[in-house]
Amino acid sequence: MPVNYRFDVNIIVIYMVGEYTANDLRATLLNSLADPERRPGSFLLFNFGESQGIHTRPTEEIQTMTDSFALMGNRYNYRLAFVSSHDLPHALQHFVSVKSRSYGISSDVFQTFDEAREWLLSEDLSVSKQAQAPRSTHEPQFQSTYRS
Repeated sequence: MPVNYRFDVNIIVIYMVGEYTANDLRATLLNSLADPERRPGSFLLFNFGESQGIHTRPTEEIQTMTDSFALMGNRYNYRLAFVSSHDLPHALQHFVSVKSRSYGISSDVFQTFDEAREWLLSEDLSVSKQAQAPRSTHEPQFQSTYRS
């Protein structure tokens, strides 16, 4: 499946590989939020690192997706990170810088998973300092916790 999720401490990590549809992304987000293994107080991280799909989306589609995700902010504690090793399209940057504030969401864009993880957990007092230690960004170490 081109869109999957896993849990990392108090973070729901949604990652895309290759091409995917808006419905794939929406369904995966809803499944992750409904998963009984999701910890209360979880944050949300979208990892676009292995996908070019976000770069081919029309601006209107990105705006619609981000509006619907923003409306669910209470389910991820209004804290959202985006990871991309590529420059993100203007529409996503616009959401991060302007739209997220209008929904009361604290969000930012990062080039690495470790940077995003550190930022998300920086204000999470329920996570121990040991759990906040940087981890490798190699996905295979998390294979046992992948969800589809």
